[in-house]
Amino acid sequence: MESIRVVSLIPSQGYTEVMTPAAEQRLRSFATLIKQEQDVAPSPEEMRELLKDADGCLTGWRVRIPDSALEGVERLKIIGHLAGSVKRAFPASVYDKGIVVTHAAPVIARSVGEMAIGLIIAGQRQMIEHDTAFKHLGTRGDDNLPYTTNRGLAGSRIGIIGASMTGRELIKLLRAFGDDVEICVYDPYLSDFAAGALGVQKLELSQLLSTSDVVSLHAPSTEQMHHMIGADEVRLLKDGALLVNTARGALIDHEALLAELKTGRIKAALDVYLETLSSEELAVSEYRKLANVIITPGRAGPSAQLRQQLGTTIVDEFARFFTGLPPRYQITAERRSSMA
Repeated sequence: MESIRVVSLIPSQGYTEVMTPAAEQRLRSFATLIKQEQDVAPSPEEMRELLKDADGCLTGWRVRIPDSALEGVERLKIIGHLAGSVKRAFPASVYDKGIVVTHAAPVIARSVGEMAIGLIIAGQRQMIEHDTAFKHLGTRGDDNLPYTTNRGLAGSRIGIIGASMTGRELIKLLRAFGDDVEICVYDPYLSDFAAGALGVQKLELSQLLSTSDVVSLHAPSTEQMHHMIGADEVRLLKDGALLVNTARGALIDHEALLAELKTGRIKAALDVYLETLSSEELAVSEYRKLANVIITPGRAGPSAQLRQQLGTTIVDEFARFFTGLPPRYQITAERRSSMA
């Protein structure tokens, strides 16, 4: 039997961040591995040359496989994506070739859920404001904030937009706070049965926005979802509500949100706002002047510990596939159409 050949298209530095020595050793136990020695992704021509004799392929954040790289590639059977968003990683034509695609996003979802709940607690407890007041004013916190603004999760309604993998991880974490937390979800693809299994209440978007104490975004960034939170939607948010976004910046019309934040009526915690700005726009962003918004630079993705599990997950997927078992995290053509 001919040896299984697996090619990693991931640049060398990125590869060591996601693949532990133990995971690589396991992969080498059933396949020949060809790694990148340079810290840039191969060109399309180099990819085509590498893939023509490969049975499996590893991709990651800095790898984009164009259609041209798949011309004449007939042997490739599976692609394992050691990252989250998949649409930019490979073209839809992989499905025409019968190539199976799997990914490590379920691991990343755990980290995003963790970041979301961290931002929720920080925003509701106003940790940043009090820390800033001590460090810059030398006061015992921000005396301008009445104690009634010190909000916890007990007795709150948390509205989740998108019952995605990250949304479901947040639901799991919220369960730790008991029945005092009411969890509601807006997701047009979520069935009543699935909502019941998750133990959440399905709401229409307008109702979720207008009645939730916290609204957390976990929807994919698709053409249909672009600026799904615009001027009309931010006006629906109840007074004192916190809007959290650990998904994609394009989901929010940030000019519309800025206008509402300036009134002081609502708050926001945004991990992905900065991805919508050019380097020149960063310094002049009016969001820098707002005390009622927390901005983090895209840190919701995998923590250092979970990043190391990405390679292990995909090696497990390849081990299953090459022994005749279906991958656990396979992305079908239909699923890809509704994913980020």
